[in-house]
Amino acid sequence: MLNVLQKRNKNQRGFTMIEIGIAIAIMLIGAAIIVPIVSGYLDTSRVNNEVTAMRATFDKVQQRYQREPITTDIDNQELIEANLLAANYRTNSSFQIYNIFDGQVTIDGVDENGMTWVSAGIPESVCAELVENARSLQFELVTIGSTELRYSDSLNADFTQACIGAVADDVVTITWTLEEN
Repeated sequence: MLNVLQKRNKNQRGFTMIEIGIAIAIMLIGAAIIVPIVSGYLDTSRVNNEVTAMRATFDKVQQRYQREPITTDIDNQELIEANLLAANYRTNSSFQIYNIFDGQVTIDGVDENGMTWVSAGIPESVCAELVENARSLQFELVTIGSTELRYSDSLNADFTQACIGAVADDVVTITWTLEEN
């Protein structure tokens, strides 16, 4: 009997289908856990990069117009020609600016030191986080789609709800307004 078992074990090589199936199932479970975590980190990183680029641009504009008021003359062309944009932003010869998410950015001055900043192409998955993180940029009004909110009166839940309602083709357009003073 021992001889038969030894012969049978000698002929068996490799893995059985059950062992392979178990290994694949374990890998799929691991991937299902890891992918959302990595995706969340990537989204947070992109949001932080966008807010940093916005802050750098906003600071350059504030420095440039420290002694004179921002007027309606400020637009994308003025900002590009004066080299007031963060390095993260792409531009083209038509004076278009593109954000980290490859959406178009339009910046316009408003009389009496005001400014509007429109960012299109913001993925729904990062919309609320971007709006919340941009709270520190001194803008008071934020319009998400067609919903206008004041930072001083709004919570993150308000931003999330506005982002959900503003989705068109999986992206959102956000307008920040620095009120005239």
